Order: sequence, then structure tokens, then C-alpha cells
Amino acid sequence: MSDIERFIQAVQNEEFAPAHEMLEHDWLEYKKTYRANDDQTAYKKAKALQGLINGTTALALYKKGKIQSYEKVWSTFLKYEHYLNEITLPQHNYFLQAQKLLHIKNKNITS
Repeated sequence: MSDIERFIQAVQNEEFAPAHEMLEHDWLEYKKTYRANDDQTAYKKAKALQGLINGTTALALYKKGKIQSYEKVWSTFLKYEHYLNEITLPQHNYFLQAQKLLHIKNKNITS
């Protein structure tokens, strides 16, 4: 099972803290590539992953009752999610599924 598939499974199970860590390695690699080469595609990939990571972090914060922190971190997810439509990642459909799932979980948890 790939990292993004494990990420989706963790989000489905509302295991937001572990989900956060599942994409971190790839996020850091894209970030390094961007910084080393001023590669705009790597920048967009890094920001797309950062957004998904922040989505899980935000939901974990909400469940802990840290509403102001949740709002700040969720806004970062929203800020970067558009990059998923501008890039292609391996298993890209899973990343789009993860994005949709985060919105669904957000609605369910915060309603």
C-alpha cells in the first residue's frame, strides 16, 4: 500500500495525527528539489502535499477543542489545495480523493 493510500485510510479512520506523518517524507523531498533548483513544479507539489498535511493537522486540532488553531491551519489547507489541479503526482487520483475526503471529514466533524 502506498503512502497516499495509507493516508486516505488513516483519514477515513479519523487518525489525523498519524496521517499527517504519512506524506511528510515526499513533501520534504519536493521542498528540497524546489529549493535546490528553483523548480516551480516541485514547489507546487510540495505545497499540494503541505495542504493535505495541514488538513489532517487542522482536524486533529478541532477534535482537541483548539478551534482557533484549527481555523488557522485549515485555512492553509484551503490556500494550497488548488495546486492539486495544477500538477500531476504519482497515483494522482488518490490525492484528489484525499482532498475530497478531508472536506467531507471537516464538514462532519465541525457541524
